[in-house]
Amino acid sequence: MMTRLSIHGRNIELTSAIKDAIFEKTERVFSHFDFIQSVDIHLSVQKNPRISEAHSAEALVHVNGGMVKVEASSENLYASIDLLVDKIMRSLTKYKSKHLMRQKSARSQGGETLRVQDLESVHEGYEEDAYHIELELSNDNEAAAFAEAEVQSIRYAS
Repeated sequence: MMTRLSIHGRNIELTSAIKDAIFEKTERVFSHFDFIQSVDIHLSVQKNPRISEAHSAEALVHVNGGMVKVEASSENLYASIDLLVDKIMRSLTKYKSKHLMRQKSARSQGGETLRVQDLESVHEGYEEDAYHIELELSNDNEAAAFAEAEVQSIRYAS
């Protein structure tokens, strides 16, 4: 999959050296994670002399099912880029581990058995039949929806 990388600058001219440094650093990120769709990097320089960490870099990483936002700032633009890439790596590692844990927990919860026994008339006028349903469903939401649909499907006695 081809990942889109866009670089924007505010109060700074984006030279080829800056762009090359970003491409070189982000190659490591793209090679480790295959679920990245696009990366938007915003570089900015604060012109206020009272701000010690005037060079900041911000990245929005669009991944499958979400977005990761990372910010870094320092006294030097190249140091900010290095910090940003390190933070991106840590954030995406954390995202990937959470995503894998969710998948594992979803798989381990699958195959639960739900038994709905003796569904009798809920309202006057309904047929008084007993039902026995045994379902293999992957989660409780599907089971609850099926049981509710089954109760609603009881025919009105003529």
